[in-house]
Amino acid sequence: MNFTLADIYDSADISELRARLTADKRAVFFSPVVDDNADKSQQIHNKIQDILTLCKNSVGQQQQGFQLHGLFKKPIEFPLSGRLKGKLLQNKIQKLSITFTLLKEIQRNIEKCTVFTSRDIFYRNVELFKSQRLVVDTVDHIQKALGLTIREDLNITATQKGLIFTAVDIIINSSDTKKITITKGKSQLIPQFDNSAFIMVCKDDPQRILKVLVIEKDAVYNTIIQKPTEGYIVVTGKGYPDMLTRKFLHRLEQCNSNLQFVILTDPDPHGINIAMKYQGFTADSIYPCASLIRKGISILELIDGHSSTIAQVLPLSTRDIKLAQNILFSGHSDLYANMRTELQRQLFLTKKGEMNTTIIEHLLSNDRITNY
Repeated sequence: MNFTLADIYDSADISELRARLTADKRAVFFSPVVDDNADKSQQIHNKIQDILTLCKNSVGQQQQGFQLHGLFKKPIEFPLSGRLKGKLLQNKIQKLSITFTLLKEIQRNIEKCTVFTSRDIFYRNVELFKSQRLVVDTVDHIQKALGLTIREDLNITATQKGLIFTAVDIIINSSDTKKITITKGKSQLIPQFDNSAFIMVCKDDPQRILKVLVIEKDAVYNTIIQKPTEGYIVVTGKGYPDMLTRKFLHRLEQCNSNLQFVILTDPDPHGINIAMKYQGFTADSIYPCASLIRKGISILELIDGHSSTIAQVLPLSTRDIKLAQNILFSGHSDLYANMRTELQRQLFLTKKGEMNTTIIEHLLSNDRITNY
């Protein structure tokens, strides 16, 4: 800092004074991994090691703080600067601690050739992470900062959340020769598998068309699997889908012909947003299921009273309205026309629908799964 004591006295601006008295910090940047057919895992390990070493040496040897750029919108720094207190101070300390803890976890996983789920990592230090969502979000930021397209490159896989019930056996053949069978007739978690796995649906007649029915809510899913499901593969992501469920549907679509993909969601902005996540209309559309069509009951039908026994009409909340507006203004020109129209009607009427479990019986009995 090239200024004298007289300069400090002459300066009348408090912000300028604070800036002059604040020590400079070393800028450390994330940079993308260059995939040139070299060992990607080793490249990731080396990148993380470089970042950790630069930050450590900055504090330990140069006695200088650092700013880590490229991970979040604003750089994370140490030591913290500014007049921070209370919740804001806690959040910044937590973000810093979580980031470096996860970088070390990823590095350790690569060294030991082990793979963990975000849930496994969360339960290693619940006091630090507070919620599994924070783990997932920070891992996603690290993945993007390193220029990686999939989380599995960090030796971290999605936690199993989605459920599947199938009328036929489904075999997953992974590249490591591991064979996984999803047995027909029972509900089970969607298994972990690698991105190059081949998913085979074991049909008696190769020309037979099966319907893949994706359900928004697990309560509705639990109802439908108690009914005859001949000709159906039933999947639920239990609300907003996890990455593994989306990857399964993506590979199922890629590896099989003669499958019809249908999703049933509530007639509300969140239901449409969930359908968009599966279809690939969102920012994190790594595993789109392009042929998935949203079907079900419309808000007009509910208000007309024809379907009042299977769903209730509720007012849109402020959060619902904001979400609907964001979807419509997001610029997805290829968003299906019926979904766009449904959102516009919900906004105009300021109403949404909440379906109960009898929706499936109604739709099946009226063949609305295929003819909506």
